[in-house]
Amino acid sequence: MSVQIFDNDCYRDFLIAYRENTTDKRSFYSKLSLALDISPSLISQVIKKDKSFSFEQGIKVSEFLSLNTLETQFFMELLALDRAGSVHLKNYHREIIENLRTQWSLVKNRVQSKEVFSDIDKLKFYSDNLFSKIRISCGLNDIKTLEDISKLHGLSPSKLQPYVDFLLEKKLIRINDNSELELGIQNTHLDTSSPLIKTHHKNWRMEAIMQHPAMNEKDLAFSSCFSISESDKDFFRNELLELIEKLSIRVKSSNPEKMTLFNLDFIELNK
Repeated sequence: MSVQIFDNDCYRDFLIAYRENTTDKRSFYSKLSLALDISPSLISQVIKKDKSFSFEQGIKVSEFLSLNTLETQFFMELLALDRAGSVHLKNYHREIIENLRTQWSLVKNRVQSKEVFSDIDKLKFYSDNLFSKIRISCGLNDIKTLEDISKLHGLSPSKLQPYVDFLLEKKLIRINDNSELELGIQNTHLDTSSPLIKTHHKNWRMEAIMQHPAMNEKDLAFSSCFSISESDKDFFRNELLELIEKLSIRVKSSNPEKMTLFNLDFIELNK
């Protein structure tokens, strides 16, 4: 498991945990001191809480660790909290920290989406998962034409044509210079507050159930109901959010050989 800065309330604790998670623990602080152009002894003083980084050094630390924008903001707020001289100012930064932590916990901020749909477009696209199936098909290595899609899904070209026309119009797929169909916009993501979210989830879960008779040893399905502590529920939720983030990143660079469905529910019952 990778170290998440959002799990920390002190930037020093994050740096210590980050170092412990690296393969070159012995040289981590020396490399950090070189990146910050300061002596290793100063790094040691910071870790021991004898001193603190300046804001300029904080930015360099974020760059050294390759933190993204939200992670950098969080790191800088932890640094600001540490350097704050009054209770009032510390409370100010603590509020910002909690707001950033809330942003991070929302999946819509962890799966980058490039879609721009009107409400009518969303109603059409998310009410029928055949739109998504056709769109993903256009990203497969061996799918180039409408006829290829027809063979893959066992549907006639005349049935598929209105779907393809919509996807082309909305630039979710496109026709390349070789007159072949291919993906346009890479990701779509429906906000959790949308009234369409229930239909969207239901459609894909029904798709999974329909695929069960054809499942083999390479497929995976799991259902279980159990009782756990509140702290364990939070722990597993964070683990699953991290899995979603890793999956989103890995999919972008993965060779598009197989269409794959991933559904996930982790829900407290009888609220």
